[in-house]
Amino acid sequence: PLGTNEECPGSETCYANCNNCPAVPIPPPSPAAPPPSPAQATNNNYCGLSWTSANADCGTSCPLGTNEECPGSETCYANCNNCPAVPIPPPSPAAPPPSPAQATNNNYCGLSWTSANADCGTSCPLGTNEE
Repeated sequence: PLGTNEECPGSETCYANCNNCPAVPIPPPSPAAPPPSPAQATNNNYCGLSWTSANADCGTSCPLGTNEECPGSETCYANCNNCPAVPIPPPSPAAPPPSPAQATNNNYCGLSWTSANADCGTSCPLGTNEE
């Protein structure tokens, strides 16, 4: 199913539209390599009752910069330079798009279209003689 003549046995050729034969799935293209991961981003966000206390205590970090990350009545403060940098969590991945329906065709190998359509032997879904 890779679209090469080597997929057809012997001296057979790939023929399209063999409507007597069952449809076969067309293989999807190979996925591209993912890009390299960027360096982990960091910040110096910490919780405290004031920026001074957050910068001095370096207690609870709040890498997303929200007060919801802090305990009790503490607030999240940025640029607490006395405190160690903390990694910023990556954003949640978006939901993948729905998969498209699998494409199919009726391409088969044979010595002629008539024999390919009658025998329905080896499929060649990419539709090239190289299958």
